[in-house]
Amino acid sequence: MNQQQLACFAKVCSEELNVSRAAAALFTSQPAVSRHLQNLEEALGTPLFERRGRKLIGLTNAGKRTLHHAQVVVAQFEALERIAREERNPRGGTLSISTTHTQSNYLLPDVISEIRHDYPELRFNLHQSMPIQVAEMVASGVANIGIATESVSKHPDLIALPAYSWNRLLLIPKGHPLESIDEITLEDLASYPMVTYVTSMTGRKLMDSAFEKAGLVPDIVIAANDSDTIKAYVNNGIGIGVIAEMAFSDEDAKRFSMRPLKHLFDNNITRVAIRRAYVPSRVELDFLTRLSPYWSEEEIVNIVEMPKEKLKAQIKKIEKSMLKGNDG
Repeated sequence: MNQQQLACFAKVCSEELNVSRAAAALFTSQPAVSRHLQNLEEALGTPLFERRGRKLIGLTNAGKRTLHHAQVVVAQFEALERIAREERNPRGGTLSISTTHTQSNYLLPDVISEIRHDYPELRFNLHQSMPIQVAEMVASGVANIGIATESVSKHPDLIALPAYSWNRLLLIPKGHPLESIDEITLEDLASYPMVTYVTSMTGRKLMDSAFEKAGLVPDIVIAANDSDTIKAYVNNGIGIGVIAEMAFSDEDAKRFSMRPLKHLFDNNITRVAIRRAYVPSRVELDFLTRLSPYWSEEEIVNIVEMPKEKLKAQIKKIEKSMLKGNDG
């Protein structure tokens, strides 16, 4: 067996056993991928796929056991190639990141500014997407790092490391009746038209859950994908706004009154994700530890070999500590 055969096997599995899509992703032909799969099965002496005619319909027990090892081997080869590139240009390269509008606009500018100071020739590819697309971009290899609140932790092909916790705040137009109230209640929020995120974005589910538990239905007149859109409609008098606290700037303080909402809603945790079995480059490790200070570079490298249940328990412990400490 060889690297190419293992790469084809891993890619076909990640593409839901679709050989055509795997071939396109690997920039080769479908017959070539099929040939590599056949040669790998012959080398191992056992079928890896369940088949219906020529169609792949599932993995055999041997295929399931082989997949993780194939992913690790492919990731190690990719890591070796990156090491060679880094040695040729230690301060350069490209960092490919998929994230949401809020993270891209309000979290990353400072982090990218800091890391470019140490890697002046580094270039960035920023893919701004909806949360579920962030997860898919990382899982498919379009991006190597994903930053989002919910979707990345639920994707089976990703390892999502907790980065920081945060809550929401209320934007109130100048002169609005709520401006005179110091501590806002859920009843106050439900009494006015509201502009906030769509249900798939930025912790919206936790907010909806709080209203539901209180027996209230908020009047959400506009649900938007990003914080800047919410601000624009609040500024135009459409309603009060609920945004992520990180999205409130000094300029916003000139246009709106603001009230924290930590007493009403549970905190959310933003996570930074990589593919399972992926070995980050030197600069990616630096970037990951800046975003998620709960992990050392060595720990992130060793995550590839860590049993899933042990990793899950460690992440759960960190997230519990983050929420208890109410950081972010």
